[in-house]
Amino acid sequence: MLAIHDPNGQTSIPQEIVATLFGLTPMEGSLLVALSEGQTLRQYSDDHRVTYNTARTHLRNVFAKTNTSKQSDLVRLMSGVTHSVAM
Repeated sequence: MLAIHDPNGQTSIPQEIVATLFGLTPMEGSLLVALSEGQTLRQYSDDHRVTYNTARTHLRNVFAKTNTSKQSDLVRLMSGVTHSVAM
């Protein structure tokens, strides 16, 4: 069992674990975690100093590797993973 606790009450999974779970690159794992924590794609691109188009490419790859098609699907997917891992 793995439990990660944020003192602010948020449970987050490290990007390395997310990447391994879904077969993502480190950058794709980082993007998935950021989106699941409420960041926008624009915020992510600014914070990680990549172009918006590069972030969109990573997002398309994440969609393909997780069999999702919307950011809301990714957030829901991560919510389920976070809940399972935290239990």
